Parts: sequence; C-alpha cells; structure tokens
Amino acid sequence: MSDVQKDWLCDPTIPEPIRTALQSGARLERIELDSEGHFWHEGERIADARISELFHRSIQRTPGGSYLLVVAPFSYPLVVHDVPHWVTALALEPSDSPSAPPRVCIRLSDGSEEELALDTLRYEPGRGFTCWVKGGTMPARFTRPCYYALAEYVTEADEDCAGPQSPSDGSSAAEKPGRLTLVLGAARRPIPVAAGREHTGLKDADRARSSRD
Repeated sequence: MSDVQKDWLCDPTIPEPIRTALQSGARLERIELDSEGHFWHEGERIADARISELFHRSIQRTPGGSYLLVVAPFSYPLVVHDVPHWVTALALEPSDSPSAPPRVCIRLSDGSEEELALDTLRYEPGRGFTCWVKGGTMPARFTRPCYYALAEYVTEADEDCAGPQSPSDGSSAAEKPGRLTLVLGAARRPIPVAAGREHTGLKDADRARSSRD
C-alpha cells in the first residue's frame, strides 16, 4: 500500500466505499492533478478538454483533508501535487460604498467566480501568488496572466519601511510579511511572503516564471 493510500485510510471522513476498497486491497487507478493544473490517469496526461473541465468542476475536499473527484453518485480519490484550484481570470469591480476600495473578483479553474479573500493572499518567491478559496477550504494558485494582472497593483518597499505585521488570518509563523503591498485605491494591504525561499523581487520572479512557461 502506498503512502498516499495510507493517508487516505487515516482520514476518518473518507467515503466508506473508498475505505472498504482500500482495506480489501482493491487496486484503485491513480488520478493526479499536477503542479501546472493538468490531470493525469495512470501516468498518462488527460488530453480531452471536456474530461479535464469535468474533473476541475468535480474536485471536493473531505473534512479530513483528502481530495476527491465527485461525479454523483461516484467519488474517487485524487492526488493533488500542488493546489486543487487555479485563478484563471481577475477583475476589479467598484465596491458598494464609494469610499471603499474596489473588490477583486476572480474566476477559478472550475468555472466558479468569487471575491478574492485579500487576507489569504500570499506570495511565494519563484511561484507567484496564492490564496484560499471556497470559503477558505481550499488553496488556489494564480495562473501566469493573473499573476501579472495582480502584480500591477503590488508595490515593493524597503523592509524597514514596511515594518513587521502579523497576518490577519492567524497563519503559521512559518510565513512572514515581506516587502510587498497590495494597493487598491487608497487602501494598502501588506502581502505576506512565504518563508523558506529568498525574496528577490517581483521582476526577478517574473523572469523565473517565464523561464518555466
């Protein structure tokens, strides 16, 4: 039994048919979502756009943290290598109050739309922006065009000017605010930079991303 299958069995909220199949030793075909948002089946990339779109719309997460493809009445475990959702479109819309900053509205890889939860926005050097979606239940990563679109509203300042601040969502101490600030009208919001990799600036990150795309 693979480590992934052991993790599924450790999830008390995994659907009972999947648990029964794993415990009986039944072979489950491997379906994966890679770090670029592509689906794979048994080591072969799924090229059919209709199937890929269906799978993107079918991703769910158990309370225990396991990812599933749910196409009623069937559920099937999914291996997610990075994030389950991607931000594929981004637009600024006026707020209800004239004095309030504009809202950032995003479209996800499953076709749904929602307002960006600004307090969940993070920057990962070399990997771009991430946020939490679906009511804070799943992470999402910005596609390259959306990364550039959001970067238009991000400024960089010296660390001694930015000052230390704590993320408003109570995130782990492994993340710390960096020198990035999101500017929406008169509102300014620091963007935490994920720890573990050196922040070399948005322009250098642009070059790193371009070299992979």
